[in-house]
Amino acid sequence: MSSIAAIRSGLASVISAAIPELRGYDTVPEVANLPAFVIEPVSADYLLSMSLDTTWFLDVFVLVARSDSGRGQTKLDAYVNGYGTKSIRQAVFNNPSLGLSDTDATITGMRGYGGSHESNGLQHIGAILRVSVTTGTA
Repeated sequence: MSSIAAIRSGLASVISAAIPELRGYDTVPEVANLPAFVIEPVSADYLLSMSLDTTWFLDVFVLVARSDSGRGQTKLDAYVNGYGTKSIRQAVFNNPSLGLSDTDATITGMRGYGGSHESNGLQHIGAILRVSVTTGTA
């Protein structure tokens, strides 16, 4: 069964391969170079069946520079859109295994769009995508 570390790494690899301009972090960094995404595990469901299968829930924080909110928002829209060449959801949809033999991932929703955040003195806006990843004893 794939570990949470392997799932985070696989998810980061899938997104980075599909959208190379996004800097990926599979752990929370001190400072993020934008545009970027950060993966954070949220919870797990161990009671799916009488097996060792687990469903992990992770948040993917998508961050873009706020230097010009119109351009930043346009970039953010493309990353959180349900489909398209810059869509994180499409990237995961196209590779739900995350490169792992026992894993099935899907983006299940988006929240927290907009807002104002700051990291290392740089203003940015973002959104949060929820990912559901089921891994088993395959």
